Amino acid sequence: MINDIKPNFKKIAIPTLEGLEMVKIDTITHFAAEGNYTYVHRLNDTPLLVSKGLKFFEDQLKSHRQFLRVHHSHLVNLEFVKRYVKGKGGCLVLENDISIPVSRSKKVDLLSNL
Repeated sequence: MINDIKPNFKKIAIPTLEGLEMVKIDTITHFAAEGNYTYVHRLNDTPLLVSKGLKFFEDQLKSHRQFLRVHHSHLVNLEFVKRYVKGKGGCLVLENDISIPVSRSKKVDLLSNL
């Protein structure tokens, strides 16, 4: 299993039922947790459902500073953020017009990274 991905490595191995799918990191818009599973959302492609928790991907991508955990259930690629909408925590609107909630506890960290 891959433990550390170097910042210059451009793909991540996504475990699927068939094996590993190599996905270009710069095509991943965000990760969304669904119980013990995670949806990997990619540009112009159907999301991959993976039987790994969000923490698994957060750990794999910790050297890639464009990924930020903005909510208990969401890890976002900041390169795809189009807009931040104010609120208690607020929400992010990605370039594909998907809205991602931001938790109040993550708001300050998010705003300092935008």
